[in-house]
Amino acid sequence: MVLGKFAEGFISGEYLLSLKTSLLRIGIGYSLAIILGIFLGLAMGLVKFIDEGVSGILLGLQSMGHAAWVPFAVLFFGENELAVIFIVQISAMIVITLNTESGIKFVSPQLINQARISGIKGVSLFREVVLPAAVPSIITGMRLGWAFSWRGLVTAEILVSGLGIGHILMRAKEQKDMAYVMATMLLIASISIIVDNLIFKNLENSVRRRWGIAK
Repeated sequence: MVLGKFAEGFISGEYLLSLKTSLLRIGIGYSLAIILGIFLGLAMGLVKFIDEGVSGILLGLQSMGHAAWVPFAVLFFGENELAVIFIVQISAMIVITLNTESGIKFVSPQLINQARISGIKGVSLFREVVLPAAVPSIITGMRLGWAFSWRGLVTAEILVSGLGIGHILMRAKEQKDMAYVMATMLLIASISIIVDNLIFKNLENSVRRRWGIAK
């Protein structure tokens, strides 16, 4: 029954239309999360007072969960696309920021000292040594951020939006159609796994091979 409902969702075009809407939202929100998260993470990793002032706040915000952002987003933006995109963005940005910060802060001191002995200083030290060494941690943050943003998207579509994959899940629940609920859950999980394996796992493995740490 679940597989039949899964096929029916595609044949009717409902899944394809909803996926188009959901992927557009997550594309915008996740892209913003990468830009803002990496920028803030770099600032926290390089400037001590920014790190001290922001890191604790981010850890507190991360513990709130996706659903806790919904009332704020609805009151601030209204029940519209901006509210959904904001929830997607904030869900991913925090974990990307924290991983970027960790990558910068925990670059090997020996590596930095060797670079300074070689005459590499200032901006060149950051560009040629610190940033490349932090890339594996940044990639891990982006990979985790994707999972967080996908979960945030589904939550937002269930609670805020009248479109998207989350809305299909909510409507199937209201109709007490367990097979369609499970089929939609299967679709949500499949999309996340496909994106993770095709993009992030390959990217992470490529970085690990370049750094000589691949298993």
